[in-house]
Amino acid sequence: MPPNPKNDFVAAPDPRAGRSKVSPGQIWLKIRVPFLIGVLLALGVASLLLYTSERRSTRQAELIVSPEAADALRLRSLQLEADFEKIRQERFELKEADIALLEEALRLQEEYISARQSVGTDNVRQQSLRRRLHLIRGEQLRHDSDEAEAKALALAKTDEAAAIPLLRQAIAWEQEIETKWEFSGLADSGRRARLDTRVRRLESAPLWQKGRAIEAEAEKLFAAGKFAEAAAKFNQAIDCETDFLARY
Repeated sequence: MPPNPKNDFVAAPDPRAGRSKVSPGQIWLKIRVPFLIGVLLALGVASLLLYTSERRSTRQAELIVSPEAADALRLRSLQLEADFEKIRQERFELKEADIALLEEALRLQEEYISARQSVGTDNVRQQSLRRRLHLIRGEQLRHDSDEAEAKALALAKTDEAAAIPLLRQAIAWEQEIETKWEFSGLADSGRRARLDTRVRRLESAPLWQKGRAIEAEAEKLFAAGKFAEAAAKFNQAIDCETDFLARY
């Protein structure tokens, strides 16, 4: 019986044969950082939700006011407004205690609206009280700003340096009108820019005069034939001019 022929087919090597098995410990080392980050983020989100939920619950509890208590807030606000109106009719010059009546009337009206979640006429009254308060405060600040500017302009004729703080105070009052009492309708960016320009002119005057004086000295030295000294003075004048342009 003839021998079996040799099989020419050679099986390909198994690609998995050379691979090393990955242990669970190696897998954990690769995923532990992302896993821990995810856990921390989840805990952070949960804590935030719990905190805001408690705050909302506390706020809602604070706003739960009986109808009688809410009406008492409204009536007290109306009474304070009436007291303020009576004072306003009796004298033109308001004191701080008088304005405090209007401020308290507005605060109580805001509490009433928050407690009852009112709309319509109640909100209109709140807006009216707020607009009146802002207008009174804004008019006071504008008066003070005008006075400070007038004093600064008069003082600048003899003492420019002393006029600068007054103008800066006027600017600060104008900024307060714009940021704190915006419902007054008195914000005037043009006036604030004009005051700022006045301040810059007064602040720049000494440096400008110094540059001109040095330049005059340089020209005299040049005319006298002292060219090296004149060149040094001209350089000083250029430095002053450069500083002036950089600042103002």
